[in-house]
Amino acid sequence: MHPEKASLSAAISCLRYVQASVKLCPMRAPDTDSQLPVLRLWLRLLTCTNLIEGSLGQSLRQRFGSTLPRFDLLSQLHRHPEGLLMSELSRQLMVTGGNVTGLADSLQSEGLIRRESVE
Repeated sequence: MHPEKASLSAAISCLRYVQASVKLCPMRAPDTDSQLPVLRLWLRLLTCTNLIEGSLGQSLRQRFGSTLPRFDLLSQLHRHPEGLLMSELSRQLMVTGGNVTGLADSLQSEGLIRRESVE
């Protein structure tokens, strides 16, 4: 199966699993029993997210020799053609400045981005 179709198929399977497995209930006073369906839903959504992210990461590695964090950084720059400060990239990607610096160093050395001094 083509990687994109496999990813979509996995996502649809996860969503069907979540739909079939969670009973929605009216809100009640917070107690452990009433919170179990909500907790189960969040855990299943987290599982689906991890499966989709893993599949996307694998596709990026196989088809483009890249990683999801590199793709995320390039996507942010594509959305902001005027450029972004490193601190803005860090905030938008929700990672540390050190992570952004490491990614930017790598992408710059490959000629995929350029840095400009801000005065």
